[in-house]
Amino acid sequence: MSEMELRSVGFGQLHAGTFFKIGFISNLFFWGFLGTLFGVLALAGVDVVKWNNAYVYGVGGLFTGLLIGAVFSLFGSIILMLGGALGAMVARRFTEWEFTILVQKPTAETAEAAE
Repeated sequence: MSEMELRSVGFGQLHAGTFFKIGFISNLFFWGFLGTLFGVLALAGVDVVKWNNAYVYGVGGLFTGLLIGAVFSLFGSIILMLGGALGAMVARRFTEWEFTILVQKPTAETAEAAE
C-alpha cells in the first residue's frame, strides 16, 4: 500500500478552468444520465423528447436526448465556472482560504509511469 500525505491548497490557486472541469463532470453525470434515460424512453416510443414543438421517437429521439443532456451539462458548467471564478476573485481580495487534501506520495513506480 502506498503512503499518503496531507497538502494544503489555497483557494486562490484554483483557476476558472478547474471550476469548469469539476462542474462539467458533475453536470455530465446528472444531465447525461437524464438525457440518456429520455433518449431510451423516446426510442421505446414514449412522449418525452420534444423538438420544434413535435415529439421525436426512435433513433432520432435517442440522439436528441443525448444532445439535450450534453447542452444542459455545458451550460450548467459554464454558469458554475463563472460563479466559481467570481467567488475566487472575491475570496482572494479579502482573505486567504486554505483547505487540506490527502494525496498519494509519489513512489518509484509512479515516477516511472509518468515518464
